[in-house]
Amino acid sequence: MINLDKELSVQRLIDISLGVGMVPDAKFHYKWHEYAKWQFQILVQIGLKPEHKLLDIGCGPLRFGMEAINYLNDGGYYGIDHYKLYIELGSKLVEEVGLNKKYRVIEDGNFGFSRFNEKFDFANSQSVFTHLSREQVITALRNSKEVMRPGGVLLFTNIEAGFPRGFLYASRHPMCTGINMNEKFYQSICDELGLKLEYNALEHPTQGAHLIKY
Repeated sequence: MINLDKELSVQRLIDISLGVGMVPDAKFHYKWHEYAKWQFQILVQIGLKPEHKLLDIGCGPLRFGMEAINYLNDGGYYGIDHYKLYIELGSKLVEEVGLNKKYRVIEDGNFGFSRFNEKFDFANSQSVFTHLSREQVITALRNSKEVMRPGGVLLFTNIEAGFPRGFLYASRHPMCTGINMNEKFYQSICDELGLKLEYNALEHPTQGAHLIKY
């Protein structure tokens, strides 16, 4: 396995990001390895094995993705994101660290997981549901049920907000922080879909971390 900390310094990450027009961000760039390893270590802790298939919802530029690709067997990682710039950056970073395993990433803002024509053992969604509407979260979870194997597990994070807050992502894409997207909200979706929610199941540096079992 490649030592990703050694092969991708924060300064090199920033240089490559600037090359595609992304401004350095305190949490995104300077906490890159810390947050990547948290996701990876938790997923391994709850059962992720090299032979499993993993779906990364909102994979971004493969901060966690590179850890997963590095660990999983060839072709075990599948990422989906609506932001083309992130996908381009992720490809450059994979090349930078010398990862040569097969993986798939697609651009899709409608949670079209079925496009992979694959069934998954684990799914991961970090800092994504926090910035979606209620309808988008419901769509994502409904669509995930169609592609997760029985017994599969989704790890996701969210930040509960008492009031809505809108902002522009990268000064371009409208984003939001939804209101009352809390345990009651997620439990209602899981009840409808026949899924098991374990809310606040894990410790996270900045958000609530939860599991959904299929």
